[in-house]
Amino acid sequence: MGADQTIKTLWNELQKLLSQKVKGYMGFQNKPATVEEIRQFEEKMKLSLPSDLKEWYLCNNGEDLDYGISIMGFPFLSINEMYEQWKVWDDLREEWNEEEGYTSYPDGHIKKMYINRGWIPFSHDGVGNHIGIDLDPDTKGTYGQIINFGRDEENKFVIAPSLKEFLQLLIDFYKKPESLFVKERGNRITPQFSNQGIHPIDFLRSKITPY
Repeated sequence: MGADQTIKTLWNELQKLLSQKVKGYMGFQNKPATVEEIRQFEEKMKLSLPSDLKEWYLCNNGEDLDYGISIMGFPFLSINEMYEQWKVWDDLREEWNEEEGYTSYPDGHIKKMYINRGWIPFSHDGVGNHIGIDLDPDTKGTYGQIINFGRDEENKFVIAPSLKEFLQLLIDFYKKPESLFVKERGNRITPQFSNQGIHPIDFLRSKITPY
């Protein structure tokens, strides 16, 4: 990844790759969010979103939930859907404020807990598991690192140190033969590994962690 790469250039490269692999892919993309829309959601969340995440939403405000597949077969959530998912977790935070039974890879990078209002979901699998950006890392972690979290994600790991590096990871993956797409149901297209019963987060875990 070149030093001059921006979120926009990386996202455009990723979209170009997926357009070549998935018919109608660009039709699944939402229009860009506005600066005012982003500001309103920051106000509701009482959080400042990282500049890279805001730049991404200024490119496209997510994609169609039923057909979007940009994130290893998961959809890129619109800012409203991101907020709704984040709000569900934030509402559960006091009741489910657990800090035992969780792991972080590498150790000390992600706080070992079930819910953290600093975890911002930009993608999900539809049943409560997410890939998102971490605004409250542990002592050895990095603000803005990309992580997994959610209902079944006791073992958390750093997928990428930053959003730019995460988009580059996706680009590198989609350039490989193993990123073949297949029809899952109806007109929905998913990565081949997903069709074989491998969850995208587990696929990433197998490539990144020793577990």
